[in-house]
Amino acid sequence: MGRIIIVSIYVDDLIYTGDDETLIKDFKAAMIREFDMTNLRLMYYFLEIEVTQHAREIFINQSQYANNILKRFGMIESNSTNISIAKGTKIDKDLQATVVNETSYKQIIENLMYLTTTRPNLMFVTGLIGRKSTGGYVFLFSTGAVAWYSKKQPIVTLSTIEAEFVATAMCTCQAIWIIRILKELGYDEGTYLSKKGIVSLVHCGTADQVVDIMSKPLKIDTFQKLRKMLGMYALTEIS
Repeated sequence: MGRIIIVSIYVDDLIYTGDDETLIKDFKAAMIREFDMTNLRLMYYFLEIEVTQHAREIFINQSQYANNILKRFGMIESNSTNISIAKGTKIDKDLQATVVNETSYKQIIENLMYLTTTRPNLMFVTGLIGRKSTGGYVFLFSTGAVAWYSKKQPIVTLSTIEAEFVATAMCTCQAIWIIRILKELGYDEGTYLSKKGIVSLVHCGTADQVVDIMSKPLKIDTFQKLRKMLGMYALTEIS
């Protein structure tokens, strides 16, 4: 297709990309003529998201944001762990505990929710402490996850099978939307649908159920394997 430019705007911050160098330069020159703007070159930080760009790869993380959360809520000295929640863990109401500040608790949840922008492996535990049931999907493209969802279903189902159908329908809607976006960007490998030739339902073994990391507590080896399948790396691996 060619000559595509994508522009994202948040208040007075703007980022852009495209597949045509001339188009990008013309856009940048037009914006500088029209507005008082500062060109910060390649993006390295945007809305608490840090960006590392290599020749053929782009990595995003929120390490500074995560540290700020720990400092804000007095946990910067807490011990680290290799897993967000141990398998078999259950959360019960402690009637003898000190009542927590409701506003502060909600702020913790909100901060963690934004952290899942680059840490989808935290979706389950964040939903758990936020008192949300966990079901959803993960879309993988090339070497990592490009879209994920973990949320309480909007309707009450009468059986596990019915719940699976609801989840499948939600996933299919997202798949069709992604296909349309890829076509707009000129990427079209031809996909398949059940009956109509767009979506194909295939069996996925337990060991390859990447979305399990967002829906249940896992053993540490399984957790780390699925986290890797999401395309997540330690900062030391990409620097």
